[in-house]
Amino acid sequence: MKPVKIGIIGCGIIGRTHAEAANKSSRMELVAVADMNAEAAQKLAAELGVPKFYGNAIELLNDAEIGAVVLAVPTCGRAELAMQAFANGKHVLIEKPAGMNAQEIEKMLEVRGDLVGACCSSRHQFLDSTIATMAFMESGKLGDIRVLHCRVMDEIKSPPKVAPPSWRLSRSLNGGGILVNWGCYDLDYLLSLTGWSVVPQKVFASSWQIPTGYREHVAPGSDAETHFMALINCENDITFSIERGEYMPVRNEQAWQIVGTKGALRLNLSVREEHKSIEFDEITEQGIKTTVVWQGKDDASRLFEGAIHNFAAAIQNHVEPATSLRRALVIQSITDAIYESSNSRVAVTVTPQTTEKKI
Repeated sequence: MKPVKIGIIGCGIIGRTHAEAANKSSRMELVAVADMNAEAAQKLAAELGVPKFYGNAIELLNDAEIGAVVLAVPTCGRAELAMQAFANGKHVLIEKPAGMNAQEIEKMLEVRGDLVGACCSSRHQFLDSTIATMAFMESGKLGDIRVLHCRVMDEIKSPPKVAPPSWRLSRSLNGGGILVNWGCYDLDYLLSLTGWSVVPQKVFASSWQIPTGYREHVAPGSDAETHFMALINCENDITFSIERGEYMPVRNEQAWQIVGTKGALRLNLSVREEHKSIEFDEITEQGIKTTVVWQGKDDASRLFEGAIHNFAAAIQNHVEPATSLRRALVIQSITDAIYESSNSRVAVTVTPQTTEKKI
């Protein structure tokens, strides 16, 4: 099977990571990189042995040799480039979140045709711990799902010596803050473990920006949230609770869980831990019995290598990628509802009503 000839737009930290991962994959051939800073593109091409570089995205999108592109640019510029790539007959892998809002992703889907469109929020699906957990979920031992739960708090530390990039907590550039930076991973992780069968209906949420006294921890002009929490009511009497916070005046805490009628799974999205464990607390006549589903240390390199390898495999085998644009639309629709509810302080209906059968 011939490797997919791929180009990468955006030569910053994430673009470089994609380029390095592409060079390691037997399924693809990296033939060009592009960046509005032509020197950055030239430098990356020279360091990684990439044949071509461009000083703007359009030149790369007009390159007939390239069959697929990776968009490693700020969120505000992804939709326009994705639609141009699809119009030029190229498959597209988009950094997360896929768009600034659900409407942008819907527009991408309108012009995608039969081309592959994928989103990098899928990264954690390629970890060994996730693959083992997916197999466990398919066994049916959990019973009927009742609750999906996520709560992750990152305690505040000393102010950074260099301010974080301006886009990171910018509504106009990034579409939001911690919710789109990390919450989309939580949503993708838990929804993928359920086989994307959970259908969200209504959201009630709150969000907060960093307290005034901690502003030195973020880039000047930051206007997006550093803490959010949401309660999501779903079909079949399933409830999804999710909360993420950074620069928090609390100790570090992390918990991901799926609760069913026969027991509960204690999960772990992190790749930093040396001794990571996924455990099943099962209901028995004697009480709760704990079984280890998976234990070990996840290979962090799979976060990037897995996503781009899966993208190429989807193109070659004419199948859907791990997180297709339609699945990215589900995540974005939940995200939009969280922001709308947080702003209005009332419950908000999630649209569109997308199920796995439609994906």
